[in-house]
Amino acid sequence: MRFITPSAPMRRPIPPDGPDWVHEIKWDGWRLQAHKGADGVTLYSRPGNDITARFPWIAADIGRLPRRTLILDGELVAFDDHERPDFHLLRRKQSAVVAFLFDILEINGADLCGRPWCERRRFLERLMTRERDDAHRLSDVWDDGPALLRAAARPRGHRLEAPRGALSVRAY
Repeated sequence: MRFITPSAPMRRPIPPDGPDWVHEIKWDGWRLQAHKGADGVTLYSRPGNDITARFPWIAADIGRLPRRTLILDGELVAFDDHERPDFHLLRRKQSAVVAFLFDILEINGADLCGRPWCERRRFLERLMTRERDDAHRLSDVWDDGPALLRAAARPRGHRLEAPRGALSVRAY
């Protein structure tokens, strides 16, 4: 399976709004691309570095998902003792790290990148409802960007991100 260069969000002073837009929390973590194949699971960072050895419990958890092959897009997030995300804790091996999964790029050999985000999201939701573990979670999405921005402005340690392909009808 090939590493897919992650799409990147664009900074805007206010989130886009309208019926075709969706938004999710940017947790202040590391971008993750997880590949599950015949040889096991490999975790990649944003630039494509293999980080599997650093997070073996995440790889094992994704390996249990009920599909032959997968490419998942997400974010690794470490939490402090008060359940706040802390970017610097990702470097410490004893940290509680969770993979928030927000997109699926391939399933059982089928490339989903050309499909609209809303279709890929449905694939991911069906996959995630069958298997739930503390090591991975489905990221929440909202259709009201301005309301989410107001909620994210509260001091909780996270920022708003309109995800790649935030238009629900757009391909990856």
